[in-house]
Amino acid sequence: MWHHYQRFLLNIRLVGQEESIQKSVTVMELVMECCLLGITKDAQDSFFYGSVFNKHLTMCLLNFLVKESNEGNWVWNESNMLCVVAAQQRLNTVFGTNFSIATIHKRVRLLKNRWNTFNDMLQMSGVNWDSGTNMMRVPAVLWTTTLMSNRLARAYQYEGDPQYDLLQTLFNDPGPGVAGEILPVMDPDDVEEEDEALPVMDPDDVEQEDEAPDSGSDG
Repeated sequence: MWHHYQRFLLNIRLVGQEESIQKSVTVMELVMECCLLGITKDAQDSFFYGSVFNKHLTMCLLNFLVKESNEGNWVWNESNMLCVVAAQQRLNTVFGTNFSIATIHKRVRLLKNRWNTFNDMLQMSGVNWDSGTNMMRVPAVLWTTTLMSNRLARAYQYEGDPQYDLLQTLFNDPGPGVAGEILPVMDPDDVEEEDEALPVMDPDDVEQEDEAPDSGSDG
């Protein structure tokens, strides 16, 4: 928790509010504020992943789609249903899951929503992202104005998107006649299993997580 308090204090200092806040609250109050804001270990993950389609599966999906893009099968700003179907078959084969095409399509839409949200934030005045440390600096006023209505934006309150380069490959407009950068990707067979269960939380108010699958239903 102390680590997250230090990060919280650092962000306050970067936007020029440390002195006024330190005069009005105690250290314990700041720690409590961190708790209220959800600044806990893997807090960002709770916005991106669900209980069924977890971080491990999401990374495998993202890497598979980037591989499709590198091979020329993914078209920017199209539905890319052939890639979605291929991803569904690949994940179900490798992991023994029973995901429907609709479920995979929803996850792709969530990935696009991540890119749109983070990319839009980077264009806002006063927002700075250090790609080396993945730290974000966001003026406090934005959280009470422009960003208030965007729940997913809260995932980037203190950290940027760690998969921004991969998301750029899929969702950024390459421009006419411009080939996208080919990025290295990992095959699902080569990705290590997650050691710990990920937090259970609906990753998107609009994109509701499918119910956990039983032996004969989709995830």
